[in-house]
Amino acid sequence: HGLAALALPPAVRAGGGYDYASGAEAARVLFGEAERPDALFCANDLAAFGVIDTLRETFGLKVPDDVLLVGYDNLDMAAWAPYRLTSFDQDIEALVATAMELLGLEAGATCVARVVPARLVERESTRSG
Repeated sequence: HGLAALALPPAVRAGGGYDYASGAEAARVLFGEAERPDALFCANDLAAFGVIDTLRETFGLKVPDDVLLVGYDNLDMAAWAPYRLTSFDQDIEALVATAMELLGLEAGATCVARVVPARLVERESTRSG
């Protein structure tokens, strides 16, 4: 609904796993179509690495010149020269502490929601122009 309200094209989803090969396959599917996306959000950095390499090797496309890309996990490799991937960095210690707290709730306790903050680490993969 939000994309339509902004007069943006609909989001397209390519399913798969959370590994390099799944990202590569998603890139082949999404960019094998006549109408190609101009930006992607990957479920994690490993999949994003597969997307970047496949776009370059199979389609001759460059991130960010042709496609903007964001990953999730902020792995050390995200800062490496071939990728320079913008990525969400999650606070693993806070995530584990929150999970342990929630696991300690008694059975039948009221459902509790918690937000564990993440930060966006911007790198070249989202810098256009």
